[in-house]
Amino acid sequence: MRRRRLIWHVVPHFLIIAALSTAVAAWFADRAIRGFHIDRVAENLAVQNRFLQDLLPADPAAADAGPALAAAIDAGRRAAPGTRVTVIAPDGRVLADSTADPAHMQPHQGRPEVAAALRGNPGRDMRLSDTTGRSTLYLALPLRAGDRVTAVLRTAASIEEMEQVLADLQRRIVLHGIAVVAIAIVVAFLLSSRVLRPLAELERGAARFAAGDLSHRVPVPDAREISAVAEAMNRMAEQLRERIDAIETQRAEVETLLASLGEGVVAVGADERVLYANGQAADLLNTGAAEARGHDLREAIRHPELQEAVLKAMRSGEPVEAGVVIRGDREIYLQGRAVPLRDAGGQPRGAVVVLNDLTRIHRLMVMRRDFVANVSHELKTPLTSIGGFVETLLDPDPPPADEQRRFLGIVLRQVHRLQSLVDDLLGLARIEQQAEQGTIETAPAAARELIDEAVETCRQLATDRGVGIDVEAPEELTARVDAGRIGRAIVNLLDNAIKHSPEGARVVVASRDAGPDLEFSVTDRGCGIEPRHLPRLFERFYRVDKARSRREGGTGLGLAIVKHIVHAHGGQVAVESRPGEGSRFSFRIPKAGPPVGQA
Repeated sequence: MRRRRLIWHVVPHFLIIAALSTAVAAWFADRAIRGFHIDRVAENLAVQNRFLQDLLPADPAAADAGPALAAAIDAGRRAAPGTRVTVIAPDGRVLADSTADPAHMQPHQGRPEVAAALRGNPGRDMRLSDTTGRSTLYLALPLRAGDRVTAVLRTAASIEEMEQVLADLQRRIVLHGIAVVAIAIVVAFLLSSRVLRPLAELERGAARFAAGDLSHRVPVPDAREISAVAEAMNRMAEQLRERIDAIETQRAEVETLLASLGEGVVAVGADERVLYANGQAADLLNTGAAEARGHDLREAIRHPELQEAVLKAMRSGEPVEAGVVIRGDREIYLQGRAVPLRDAGGQPRGAVVVLNDLTRIHRLMVMRRDFVANVSHELKTPLTSIGGFVETLLDPDPPPADEQRRFLGIVLRQVHRLQSLVDDLLGLARIEQQAEQGTIETAPAAARELIDEAVETCRQLATDRGVGIDVEAPEELTARVDAGRIGRAIVNLLDNAIKHSPEGARVVVASRDAGPDLEFSVTDRGCGIEPRHLPRLFERFYRVDKARSRREGGTGLGLAIVKHIVHAHGGQVAVESRPGEGSRFSFRIPKAGPPVGQA
């Protein structure tokens, strides 16, 4: 529906009022002037009647009354030149007339004024004259002889001049009315503009409030009614701003709380559309938090187990748990708990899903399982070998002496292998304990010296393998470290690089300034490592090539020891590798030593 401006509601009423007022004024003026003029004419005619009544004979219808009638008619014409005088017999015949020939006039007993006079009463009428064709006022009086009406004396006067005067007056009234209407329109526009100006301010203020600009204030006009509305709108805006600020603050606090949670949170409405998803949930579900809002549950959560849990919680009103595994570049293990979402009246209006990332726990469980299996295997193999050779030596029919010596040498090597394994496990335990207790002893040490000592330690192995070692380390780089353990970390990396490099290859050991950190790296040109192995390289007993590692005599703890030594110094380890192109192992440690509370 098209709405009109307020001014077009006001102006027509002003026009109607002005037009009606003009019309009523014109009508009353016409009636008053017309009545006044007719009354004056009627009074003149009454005076003329009384004057002629004295001049007329007692019986104008008598045969000898002719001269007297003529004299009376002539006297009346002279006394009032504009007045017509007519004498009518009781039978309606016109006996005499000052304007027309009575012989050619019709009987007048049917004329209203004549009929009233014949009944003995004065008669009055106003109409067009049949004789003159003009608008005429007639006044008739009965002439009596005793109780008998002998004739009727009628005087008449034209009122056309009055009609002309009234017509001219009406034209003037109409013109003045038009002027009044025009003035009324101007006044209506002026008044409307004056009234509409503050209303327009209210409208603009309401539009700005609706657009969210609650700091705007509507000007308060002088008019009491409109000023009350303006003040009420300003109070409303202030209260809305305070409430919205409070709601925004609460929402920000809730979103900050939800965003800071380690768990993913997804809220779903009764229409099965996502109401909210925090960043953690978006990361876990591999979707955007903003994109998920408003979308169907099945679009945002593409895992049937979680979808079914949400729908079941909404239907049953009870919490529902579900586990899901997300497979991709890495496996993610999630535990979802769907809880019904209720409104203030306790009615169900959706569900809230809390997602817990159990990947790390699952990985730790796998690591613990693998650790137990690997330790068991690492212990079982040498123990089985030792047990077998000892049983052989204890046999009643022992082997020859040279065989016994060979068996004892194998037993000794297996014992050394067990001792090395136990030493590495104890070393890992000590590093972890000292890192937790902050008891690692550090002192300034030169990076070049640490690398040179590690190179000397591995020199013989490199020579035996036909592998060259290049050192790229500035002399001036120093850091606060546990020199023995950092040296052990470099040796472990260098030992691995030499063992996995082909004959004639070269291994590069380097250090460099990395801002607040000192970086050590060992680069080889060996066979490289497939990407799927990289995330688990620093786990205990994890081997890329188990057969080769055991053949090389390693315990599977070397890289794990490196990681824990570096972490104990507040640093991080990294590996870059491509199959067939070699590998680069590196770690960074703070130059100033481990962070407070860690050393």
